[in-house]
Formats: sequence, structure tokens, C-alpha cells
Amino acid sequence: MARERLLPWLFGVILAGCGATPPAPPKAATATQRASPDSSDGARSRLSRLLRELPPAAPATDAIPQPERAALQTWLASLGDEARAELRTPAVALQRPLAHLLAGGTAPAALYLLATTSFAADELMGATAKPAPSAEVVTAVREIAVRAATQYLRERAPEVGSSQASADLSRSVERAARTLDRTDLRLLARQLVVELEPKPENWLDVARAAAWSLDDRLAARALKESGDDPALAAERSTVQQLIAEVATARAPIDGSGDKAGSIRAAGALLHLGQFARARERLAPFAGQADGDLALAATWSLIELEGSICPAFPPGVGNELLCAATWFSDRRVQQAQQRLAKAWAGGQGRSEAAVETYLGLAHIVPWTFSLGVPSLAEATARAADFRARLDALSKASSEAARASERLQGVVLFVDVLGAAFDATLKRKPNSRVVIDEATQRTLIARAEKLLASQPSEPLAHSAVLAVAASLAQERDMSALVDRLPPMGPGHRERTRQVLRLWFGLAEGQGERVTDAKNKLAGVLPDEAQEPLERARIVLLLAEGEVASAPTERNVALLQHAARTLLEGPAPIDLKLRAALDFAGLLARGDDLDKAKELMTQVVGTFGPQPPGSREADLMLLCRITLVSLLARTSGAEERKEYQQKLASVLDGVGDIPATVRLYHTLASKELVAWVESERCGRTAACKARAAQKHEVLAREIELALGAQSSKLLLRGALPAGTLNLAFNFSAQAGLDPVVRLEPRLLAIEIPSVVRRR
Repeated sequence: MARERLLPWLFGVILAGCGATPPAPPKAATATQRASPDSSDGARSRLSRLLRELPPAAPATDAIPQPERAALQTWLASLGDEARAELRTPAVALQRPLAHLLAGGTAPAALYLLATTSFAADELMGATAKPAPSAEVVTAVREIAVRAATQYLRERAPEVGSSQASADLSRSVERAARTLDRTDLRLLARQLVVELEPKPENWLDVARAAAWSLDDRLAARALKESGDDPALAAERSTVQQLIAEVATARAPIDGSGDKAGSIRAAGALLHLGQFARARERLAPFAGQADGDLALAATWSLIELEGSICPAFPPGVGNELLCAATWFSDRRVQQAQQRLAKAWAGGQGRSEAAVETYLGLAHIVPWTFSLGVPSLAEATARAADFRARLDALSKASSEAARASERLQGVVLFVDVLGAAFDATLKRKPNSRVVIDEATQRTLIARAEKLLASQPSEPLAHSAVLAVAASLAQERDMSALVDRLPPMGPGHRERTRQVLRLWFGLAEGQGERVTDAKNKLAGVLPDEAQEPLERARIVLLLAEGEVASAPTERNVALLQHAARTLLEGPAPIDLKLRAALDFAGLLARGDDLDKAKELMTQVVGTFGPQPPGSREADLMLLCRITLVSLLARTSGAEERKEYQQKLASVLDGVGDIPATVRLYHTLASKELVAWVESERCGRTAACKARAAQKHEVLAREIELALGAQSSKLLLRGALPAGTLNLAFNFSAQAGLDPVVRLEPRLLAIEIPSVVRRR
């Protein structure tokens, strides 16, 4: 589903709500992953038996509503035999699992993706002309997920019970069992993983699942088995907290009037995912929720089952469906009314309660409102966004007065506001620049916040937001280096990506090496976040070439790019990989192969949605192709290519600063070639032609910013996106997310650039 680019700057800030990168389907078992015979009487046989006992489910495709079914069948009927056959292949199952099944495909990956990701929501919304999902679509998405999960798990029973069982297969079973809310299956699947791969991190996974099942003894044993590796200290601490929650949940309540004890116990059950038991524990006090924020917050989270997308199993609803159901769900409306009354009363303002109030009453509805089309006219839409942002800033500040740790949320929201204001002032075809005074203010606030709350994750997110939003303009490495290591997860990834970015820009070899090593150490799990992992792996390969374009590093990037080009991957990653590969070929003077690759890419993918990341990358592909054609042509043909290059941007509208600059550089280079050829063999004339069209480093800095221009001068074309988002859950609370996705494209930089 294409989303409007709300803040179209170089790092085009896109505000997201509940999206998550879909997990990958399981891999086939390999020789090193197969179970040993001594595990046959353990979790494997028990899990296999329970999977066989699952009741059969009707086909997932039978749950598709009639209007969407008719649209999909009409589309299928319009395809030729070859295209329909392609839909039935396992490769297409990874991209359009619902269409794959409708076309007669049987790939297990299709069931897995429909059970655990938002693919069904995306495909059904793509089959309707309605801007908002119908109630039938909402019901269908939920039902498709449950049916697909049931069928997938039943079909895995023989494999799980055989010697071919693998750790990856077991993880996929655990993830699908989550959709069915089967904690018993999840625990057994994790126990099977640890039987196959007795690693410390796998023991920690068993401990978590045991805690969710309220088995604190098994959780404690698994925690002990995980050892004492310092690198896993933060994860062990989290597991210890979960085990303590089990004890809290089981603690006896001192009489029926112990409201505080009931809130603590219900909160512990809530964090463990035991929503029904939490409701039972707190039910005697539900009528008092309007007058006590701690009670109102806990009860609201119980009613919403700890989720901001309560209509769907975890990960199944996409942003559009989650937003639509959020505003129509009676439970949400009641929760917001309850929280508003309790907040006004002033009682029960514990830290957790204040955070929940801010999240459910203000941040989540604000985030979801961004994806709901309500105002058609751009000016009105901007005014509405600014008004909502002001209200959120006010609410955050008020909440922070009751809970000091929420100061990080206040700064995070103010970074959003500064970026939005800069966007409104942005001139067409230029980058967004936060004004100098605001930059200094944000930096000072970040430094002060980090000094006062050095261990607070909310503060860490705010500091990362400041550093990332100014990454084009300033070397923010001193601020980033003050952040402590934050363990595996999105914060540490963003921290290391920023360190890599600034290290490359400043030519700091040791910093670059350290950032690359640490970023490689916190790569997301391939089974859970395959696209995020692929993007980081490609960035690391691009960083190697940008740092040192040795034969080895070039080969590494070529391998990473080829893997993406030849395998299933999103269009944006394929286009990025193609630009890297073609750039390396051109640098090696293999112009014909570079030209062939770009011709194939432009012809295969064609026009992309205006304003999208894919559209920006396609423009770079088209500019590169015309430049290569001109470079390998004769003098007369080059004159024609001048016009063709100029026309690449015809009708495009607003263009990102990086794309505009690259087009300018390529155009000047082509003109310089044409004029140089007119000089014949006169060296002085050729020198004047080259000098006439030089682009100075200062011009590049004005176009891209100080840090980005340094990267270009080092041979990489810098671009990317910055996603600033809020996640919220009963377990994690408010989680401001800074996802920086830079691209260090290995495009050959036009020769007109003067690198001094």
C-alpha cells in the first residue's frame, strides 16, 4: 500500500503507526540444523502431537468477502496462462500469498505469511476501490489469519515430528501459534529450538515463553541455562523481570478491598499476556476506574488486550486497517473516555499510568489520524497536522510534569514539529533544513536530557531523533557517542547507523570499522525482520566500498546486490541494488554490462508511484542509463542524449535534492563532453571546457548539507529515509522509534565534481 510522503526531504520523514517488517517463511532444514536422535522423546513429539490435534480449518481463501473476491477473480481471469502459472510458484507466494492460493498455489510460505503478517490486509485493500476498509474486510483479515495459521500448523506436524525438524521450522511454528494465542504450542516450539540449538539466546526464549505460561520454575531453570554472557545481560534482566511478574501475578490479595494489590497483580498478568486472568483479577474494581488513573489505565489495556490494533492477531493488521478499527472500536472509545475522566480527577497518576494515558489518549490516535484521509486540500491538511501536533506537544508536556521520564517523549514530539515546520518552508527541489537556531536548541535539550536521564530509553530515542534529523547538516557523533550501548533492538541499530554515517563523512576509519562491526552484531533476526536485515547488510556493503573501494569490498557489494536482484525482494531494494551494481561496473570501465543492466531494470520495473522511494530510485536509474548511453556513443549522438537527459525529469514535479543534484551533475558532464569534442586535439580548449562546467564542493554542500556533501565527495551518492514513529503495547509501553535507512549508492560520480 503506497503512503503519501508527508515530509519529502532527503531523509523524507514518514510517520508510521503500527507497521512491522513481516517475518520470513521458514527455511528448509539443513544438515547442521537437524535434530539429534536424543531429542525424539522431548518437545518434538509432544509438539507434533498437539499440532495434529488442531481442529481442521476451512480454506483461508473462502473467507474473502464477495466484492473483493470478484475483483481478484476478474484480475486472475485477465491473466494469460503463463502469468497464472507464475502466480502458483513459491517465489510469488512470498510477494502475493493470497493471490497465490486463489490461483491454485500450495506453497506453505503463503499460509505462513497470511497467518503472521499484513499481506491479507494489503491484498484485500488493493482489490477494492473503497478508501477505507469495510467491516467485512476487517472480519475477513482476522479469519484468514486464523485459518491460515491452523492449516499451516497442522501441515507441519509430520515434519516437526521427524528427523528433518529444524530450528527455523520450529520458530515459524512458534510465530504461527501466536496468531492462535496458543502459549502451550509457543513454549513447546521454543523448547524444540533449544533442543536443536542449545544456545544461550534460545534458552532465554524458552524462559520468556515459560513465564508467559506462568511456569516460573521452568523459566528460572531456562534462565540459569542461558549462562552469564555479558552481551546478553540486558536480555537476562528482562527475563528476570518477567519471572518476577509471575510472582506478582500469583501474590495473594489482602481481602476483596485491596485495590492496589489487584492493580499490581492484573498489571503483571497483562504484561504476561494473560488478559482473561487479568480481567478476572481486576473485575471487582472496574466500576471505580473513572476516578483512578492507575486503575483506568490497567483496565483499558486489558480491554484492548494490550494492543493498539486489538481487532487482529499480532502483526496481521496493516496501518490502514488498524487506524480504521481504532476509531470505530467501541472498546477504544470507552477506554479514551475512561482515561480522560481519570486524568481530570488527578488520582492514581503512577508513572506507568501516566505513560498509558499519554499513549492511548493522545499519541496513538494522533499517529493513526495521519493515515486517515479526511482533508483533501493540502493547506487544510497541513493546518490540521500542525494543530494535532500542537495538541500532542501540550499533552506530552503536561504528562511529563507528572512523570519526569516522559521528557524524552516531549523532545521527540518537538523534533517532529521542527521537521514539519522546516518542510513547510522548503523550496521545491531542495532539501529540508531545520533553521540554525532550532538546531542549536534541539541539541542543547538533547544534551541536557541525556545528562539528567542517562539510562532512560525514552531519552535515548529523543537523542537519536535529534541526531538523525540533523544528520545531513552536522557531525552529531559527539552526542551519539554519549549514548550507552542499548543491546539488540532498533535503538542500538540506529545508533550504529549514525556512527557509520558520520564516520564515513568525516573520514574516521576507526569509527567506521567499529560501527560496522557493532552494526553487524545487532543485525535483526532473518526469520523475524528479513527486509530490515537485508537493508542493513546492503548498507554495510555500500559502506565498505565508500570507506575503501578495494577489490575485496567491491566484490562484497556486488555479491550483496546480485543476491537482491536475483531473489525475492521489494522493488526499492532491487532498484538500489541495481544502481550499486551498475555503478561498480562503470567504475571498472565495464560500461556495456552496466548499460545492459540499467536497460533491463528500467524496462522491467517501469514508472513507480509518484513521490515514493521507488520513484526516486527509478529516476536515478533513468539518469544513469542515459549517461551510460551517452558515454558509449559518438559525438553526434551525444547531442541527442543531452535532450533525452533533460527530459528525464519532465512532468515529475517536486524532486528530492539528491536526485536533482545528480541530474545536474550528469547534465553538466554531458555538456562538457560535447564541448570538449569540439576542441579536437587542442588541450587548452579541452581544459577550458572541463573547467567551465565544474561543480564546486560548496555548491554540493548547499544542495545536500555539510555531512551529505562530504559523503558524495568521497564517492557515494547519499540518500535515504528517516522514519519517526510511535509504537505502544502493554508490555513495552510507549516506544518512540527512530528508523534511519540511509543509502550510500555506489553510483559513479560525474567527473565535473571538483573534490576540493
